[in-house]
Amino acid sequence: SLSLKEVEGFEQVSKALEELGFVGEFVPRTGLPEGCATFWRSDAFRAVRTERVEFADHDLKQNVAIVHRLRSKEASDDRCLWVANIHGE
Repeated sequence: SLSLKEVEGFEQVSKALEELGFVGEFVPRTGLPEGCATFWRSDAFRAVRTERVEFADHDLKQNVAIVHRLRSKEASDDRCLWVANIHGE
């Protein structure tokens, strides 16, 4: 996986990484255009769960996080990879 912070222009970043076989999701900081984005190889993993956290909901400024539970497309069992990406000050 690839975790990025200070991402502005997610659509352009996503399009460029899609050409390399990645898919991803973005969560903007509360009230701001930038945020964090997480990408993973679409041929290797699929997202089975995504949680977005806005720390402003807990009086912790404009910080955000995104957590993905990824499952291997090749694994024959239920093992997963958890990826957390936090954009804070």
